[in-house]
Amino acid sequence: MMTKRTYSVILGAGPMGRAIADQLVSKEGTVTMVTRDGRSVGPAVASRRADLSQKEETIAACADADVIYHCAAPPYHQWDTEFPALQDAAIAAAEATGALLVVVENLYGYGCAGILSEDMPLAATTRKGSVRARLSEEILAAHTAGRVRCVLGRAADFFSPDVRMSALGDRFWPAVLSGKTVDWVGDPDAPHSFAYLPDLAAAYVALAETSATWGEA
Repeated sequence: MMTKRTYSVILGAGPMGRAIADQLVSKEGTVTMVTRDGRSVGPAVASRRADLSQKEETIAACADADVIYHCAAPPYHQWDTEFPALQDAAIAAAEATGALLVVVENLYGYGCAGILSEDMPLAATTRKGSVRARLSEEILAAHTAGRVRCVLGRAADFFSPDVRMSALGDRFWPAVLSGKTVDWVGDPDAPHSFAYLPDLAAAYVALAETSATWGEA
């Protein structure tokens, strides 16, 4: 359990990165957010500019970090070509700084629907699912080899007023609120899990603070 005031660096300023920043600021932590354009997300969070696909830039941006939250993601259609470089740079930064690496993941790597648990095999065969499975295996291998300390949090679709690109985002609520037909992928009667973004962000911070979870998904 981390008890001292920690310095956290968040890679990426999407809804998840901003939600984690809110959680950390509420704990009176010191937070820096790193993005390609160095955008500011509020007076309580410092900002830095770096190309997060480049190892040296990412290492420099994460200098002195105690915890690195890897929330950076490429456009959906570029996962297979751009995600590996983002993770490689995040691992390099954690290795260089000694920071704990908290990785935001999803469920694609399991390659199946139904009731899922973290001890199930990563058996995806689709293009995007295979990428997610391979990245998970690579980062856990880096932990096992002693190169980094990491913990992986895997979550289903998340939702909140700040999340637009989601099954419960722009193509859902505007239609519901205007009484129109909802555009839904798959069987609308099939059970589907969603995570409320602030709750999920709090869970990632809890993983960082709980050493018993490190080295696991």
